[in-house]
Amino acid sequence: MSMSQSMDAIRDLAFRFYLRWETDRYTDHPRDPGGPTKYGISLHFNRDTIPDKDGDGNIDAEDVRRLTEADARAIWAKSYWALGRCDAFPPALAFMMADMTVNPGPGAAPKCLQRAINRAADGAFCVAVDGKVGPATLAAIGRLDQVRLLWEVAAQRAWYYGTRSTFDTFGEGWSRRATACLYEALRLAGAVL
Repeated sequence: MSMSQSMDAIRDLAFRFYLRWETDRYTDHPRDPGGPTKYGISLHFNRDTIPDKDGDGNIDAEDVRRLTEADARAIWAKSYWALGRCDAFPPALAFMMADMTVNPGPGAAPKCLQRAINRAADGAFCVAVDGKVGPATLAAIGRLDQVRLLWEVAAQRAWYYGTRSTFDTFGEGWSRRATACLYEALRLAGAVL
C-alpha cells in the first residue's frame, strides 16, 4: 500500500469516526457557540463553506438543516482535514489531529499539539506554541516517540476542555470522544490490539 493510499484510508477512517460523534439531526443548542448544526457542521464556524442549499442567496439555519452527509464530508475535508494539515502527520497522529481540528477546533488543536511536543521532548528541545504547524513543529514530531506523543496530545486536549466555560454542559461528551479518539490512534500506532 502506498503512503497516499494509506493516508486516504486514514482520512476515511477519521471521517467515519467523526460521524460517530456528530449527529445527522439538525440541532441548535442554546449553549453551543456554533449555533445551528448538522453532521457537526455549525453555521457560525462554517458559514463560508456551507452551500446555499435553498438557493435564497443567504447562508443560514435552513441551509444547515438541508445539509447531506456528502456536503458534510466535503466541508470536513476542506475545513478540518486540510486546514489542520493532517496529511503532513504520521497516520495515527493525523487521525487524532483530524478529530481535534473539529473539536476542540482549528485554533486550539495545533497549540495542544505543540504543548504536547514540548512535554514529550522532556526539555530536549522546544517548539513555539503559536498554533502554526510549520517546519519546526513537523521536524519535532519526527524526533519523538509517536506513542508518547499521542498520550501527551490527549492530555493537552483534556486540559483544554477543562478550561472551557461550557465544560459542565458538553464536557462528558467531549471526554468520551477524546478517550475513544486516543484509543483508535493508539490502535493505529500499533500500541493496542
